[in-house]
Amino acid sequence: MPLLPPRQIQKWEQAGLHQGHDEPDESDSSTEAESSSPQLYHYLPDIKAISLEPPTSSIFCLPDKVLGLIFVNTLDPLVRQWYFAPAVDRPPMVLTHVCKWWRRVAISMPMLWSFNAYLGSVHSQIALYRLFLNRGRGMAPLIITFDGSYSTELDAAQDLFFSHIHLWADVKISLGPSICSKLAVLHPGDALLLKKVHIDSNNTRVAQSDVHQLITFLALSPNLSALSWDRDIPTMFYSVQWQNVTRFSTATRLHTGECWALLSCFTQIEEIIFSNYVCSPIRMYTRSILVDKTLRSLSIRGSNPVEFLDTVTLTCLNALRLSAPDDIYSIQRLVERSGCTLRHLIIEGVVDDDRDLLGFLRLECFDSIHSLRFTQPGDFNDKTAGLLTWHRSGDSPTKLFPLLSVLEFEECHTTDGVFSRMILSRWRGSESELKCVRLTKGCLRNKPVDEACLSSLITDDIQFVWKSAAW
Repeated sequence: MPLLPPRQIQKWEQAGLHQGHDEPDESDSSTEAESSSPQLYHYLPDIKAISLEPPTSSIFCLPDKVLGLIFVNTLDPLVRQWYFAPAVDRPPMVLTHVCKWWRRVAISMPMLWSFNAYLGSVHSQIALYRLFLNRGRGMAPLIITFDGSYSTELDAAQDLFFSHIHLWADVKISLGPSICSKLAVLHPGDALLLKKVHIDSNNTRVAQSDVHQLITFLALSPNLSALSWDRDIPTMFYSVQWQNVTRFSTATRLHTGECWALLSCFTQIEEIIFSNYVCSPIRMYTRSILVDKTLRSLSIRGSNPVEFLDTVTLTCLNALRLSAPDDIYSIQRLVERSGCTLRHLIIEGVVDDDRDLLGFLRLECFDSIHSLRFTQPGDFNDKTAGLLTWHRSGDSPTKLFPLLSVLEFEECHTTDGVFSRMILSRWRGSESELKCVRLTKGCLRNKPVDEACLSSLITDDIQFVWKSAAW
């Protein structure tokens, strides 16, 4: 790619952007030298503030924002930079060594310099972190993972990112003594961009006083909306009013009473995930009902959830994720008591008995379901697909989920032809057509009838989304 004409370079120099104030000349093409130099490079003013002559090459005539979008959307593996620490051999670093024009456009775009910093290795490149932070101009929100299993080895990296706490947006923390003591002295106003925090589980001992200070900091953070807490939950946690958190998840073992307490302290909660619920029949909880008027999505996995479902009223609930409870009608009772309308259902495991399976799928509260997902590999089989198949002759007792538009499953354990027959029955001429089917790649392998059916429907108004097994 041609470089800028000499007259153009002279204009930059006259504007104060000569080599003494600018980034190094592109002749220094060593990205390693740039990242490891003790002198950290200053970012440039916005490129639009500089008077430029039209370059000779057509690509140089593109506005800087358009060229920036090309950087973001077409240069692989730029997309993956959100999941890895910055490196000298990946964008956006490589963009700064194409030519002077591309270098200035790349450096003028703070969004390119946002990155995911993983602070869990003694080999963290502090100079490279500092360079990215400088080029972000205090405008690029940060995604950071703090691994607390390290202590003094990472103090320098921790100090660097704590000095930029005003840019924290999404933080995952594996608590350790060093990181926990630093978090304990923070003030809510220090992290105004902080929206998402994940406290990871580990066996490292930390001072309870520091944990209490951390909880206070998080509860008072004005813009924190999503919180995951996978450590043991201290009693103090339940006594705090979490007024801003709308999404909470935990993998900690929780009994019915503890789930109640959490629902009560999150005053604006809309989505809650109990990944390790433990059924614990307690007489005091079966005598009363907890009413929550903000929760829209409930995920409860682990033990039989009947105890919990029978002791809550959730007036705004529209999404539910759970295993089929021992008492399948507890879901119907919850919906009728709450006066809510279910629209999204994720089934973690269906019942084995044919009669109970039919009774479960025929629950009246499921008639309003728009999206249905089976997560367990063996759940979508001939029996399940057969019950979901609509029969056009008369009023069939298995005409289930009349409003279903999205169907998703991990694996398809059906005989060849059963899946396609179910799809066609729900699509052709149905009152509410099936619009989208999400399935794992390869799940229809060696099923020629089903594959042929999918091929014929691809051009029609139905979408098949192929996902990876780990999605």
